[in-house]
Amino acid sequence: MRLAKKVALVTGAGSGIGRAIAIRFAAEGAAVVVDDVNDAGGQATVDEVERQGGRAWFYHADVSDEADVKRLIDLAVDQGGRLDVLVLNACAPPASLSISAASTEHFDAYISENLRLAQRPLAAFLPTLNSSRGAVIAVSSSAVDDPPPDWAHYVALKQAVEGIVHAASRAFANNFYLIARPSKLQTSWNDTPVRVLGAIPADRVAAHIINRVANNWQLRSESLRPGHVEVLSDFPPLPALDHEASAVQKPDLTFVVSASFTAEP
Repeated sequence: MRLAKKVALVTGAGSGIGRAIAIRFAAEGAAVVVDDVNDAGGQATVDEVERQGGRAWFYHADVSDEADVKRLIDLAVDQGGRLDVLVLNACAPPASLSISAASTEHFDAYISENLRLAQRPLAAFLPTLNSSRGAVIAVSSSAVDDPPPDWAHYVALKQAVEGIVHAASRAFANNFYLIARPSKLQTSWNDTPVRVLGAIPADRVAAHIINRVANNWQLRSESLRPGHVEVLSDFPPLPALDHEASAVQKPDLTFVVSASFTAEP
């Protein structure tokens, strides 16, 4: 319960890594505001948090919409009394898109539409977070260092989000900023027999993220100073969470085909 009395808002928390982060925050004692445009997914996250004894509220919000973000601010403050953590996770799955003249319009649209999902809530919540010396977590991807050939639009998007976070750290220096760059995850983005091999559990990534944020408030060491942007890209196995990890790593096609995955934003 290292995060008791803290309030976290997780965008895109109806599935995948967003759901795992929301559940892990609640397990550490934080109250969680669950945001998603999918009602069933968002409510399922809240139900799981409550099943485990935590507190959460679901709000159907399009965080690229200014009016929705304003209502989300009111909800977070009214329900939790404050806001300590903003998790920028909402993102549409990228379809394969080659770099060509014909793909330019789709390339531009994907970046602009999804960049708003990070930029608008960040801009709206930064003053509130700064006053509480809070934390901003941006879910990026290892693809920024190892770009897939048909995901240039996704790589450009994540690089842009990271750039905004770095700039925000200069303007709102009371906050702690964490950029998480997980490799491919066990979600529906990677649910084919080939792509699932080597994928890591979303809950493992979530646990490492929450550990880093909790350590920030507990230790307040120089390496965790406010205004500092940390990039987290190493997610070693956690035995308590990864009891099925060895099976996923093996080329057991029976397991791969029958595995169930949730959508990753």
